[in-house]
Amino acid sequence: MKTYLYLLVILSVVFGCSVSFNYKTDKTLKERYTYTQKASDLNFYYNIKHTDREKIIDLNIKNISNMFIIGLSFDITDEMGKFQKYVYVGNLKNLNSKNIEIVVDKNINRLKLSYRYELTPEDAFLNPDVTKDRIYEKSETTILIIK
Repeated sequence: MKTYLYLLVILSVVFGCSVSFNYKTDKTLKERYTYTQKASDLNFYYNIKHTDREKIIDLNIKNISNMFIIGLSFDITDEMGKFQKYVYVGNLKNLNSKNIEIVVDKNINRLKLSYRYELTPEDAFLNPDVTKDRIYEKSETTILIIK
């Protein structure tokens, strides 16, 4: 009986450590994406695909704030004001990420990302009376170079 238990423990350790989870670490994101832009609460990882008339930007947004992000939204513009786009991402848990795709003209070299969100602790649902006092609204801007 002890041999079977011992064998079961060994097999679960061997096969349990080889299972891949759908969790994106910084290392896997850096391997998958060519460019990186860091902000205070978010990391942006992106690739640029060039076509004849446009650039397609595959953008991954990762929450690194150690808090829950509520209502993340982006106003995306270029430096000349010819391109404008609004993207609502929604809620983003700590260390989770979401992908968005942005299609721009091939002549645009920089994108200005202005974004707004609210930060709250992930355990705020345990004490809803304190939640209103523990929400922090933030607005930030970053620039992606897309040459």
